[in-house]
Amino acid sequence: MRNMSNKIVLFYGVGVLQLFIGLGAVGSGIGFILEPNGSNLSMSGEFLKESPFEDYLIPGITLLTINGLGSIVGSFFSFRRHPLAGKITMILGCLMVIWIIAQVYWINWISFLQPLFLVLGNN
Repeated sequence: MRNMSNKIVLFYGVGVLQLFIGLGAVGSGIGFILEPNGSNLSMSGEFLKESPFEDYLIPGITLLTINGLGSIVGSFFSFRRHPLAGKITMILGCLMVIWIIAQVYWINWISFLQPLFLVLGNN
């Protein structure tokens, strides 16, 4: 009985984290899409000078779709304790790690959120 209780807590805990990540990424992604220069999210275009991007449009679309909508969909699988929830969570975690590594490679460490989400992606 205790093992089943632990699994339920794990599914819901992961679902809450995915929902938290997803909602934040949707908001930020929309912000970058609406203002690709990054001004409404206080992001300077200078951060992109070493990246392959001229503005934040493509990163915003990627953030919205993969980290945002992907994590929200993943949270529904977790909350429903779907058999694919674990695999979806691993895929989303790997994508999050890739996202943060690419971000740090191109724009450097600029926020405490980067290591936080790197850790969340690894778990």
